[in-house]
Amino acid sequence: MKGISAFVATILLVGFTVAVGAIISAWFLTYTRTTTGGVSAATACAAGMLDVSVPFINSTTRNITTILIRNRGTTSITITNITVSCGTISNTTSSNILLISGNQTSQTIILPSTQTPCSTDYTNINVLVSATCTDGGALTGGCTGIGCKFY
Repeated sequence: MKGISAFVATILLVGFTVAVGAIISAWFLTYTRTTTGGVSAATACAAGMLDVSVPFINSTTRNITTILIRNRGTTSITITNITVSCGTISNTTSSNILLISGNQTSQTIILPSTQTPCSTDYTNINVLVSATCTDGGALTGGCTGIGCKFY
């Protein structure tokens, strides 16, 4: 009985090892690109900053009539939820309210769907804004008390 020579066996073993290595390498490269892409999108979203303020309270009705939101991030965001509270009164507006482009100058004025009465001294105001990024990920921002006053 004759077998294959040691030289041929070595060539076959090396060829098989290189082929398996190439398959594993291709899979690993695809896996890391996919994973890194998702993380990059979430990081870009987390880096996006929301500036939120209440520039105006109607002095007659004492209602919060305007909320100013500024997207200081580089990715576009969709506002999904706004909760405005003053003391014990709280109102929430939700479900894809609007899209704000990603740049340093986007300012969007929101008129709350339900007016929230509040004192004009801004001390009891709380505004919480939730958003999702078009690239993936989510972020929140808001203001509290005198920090909500727009100067």
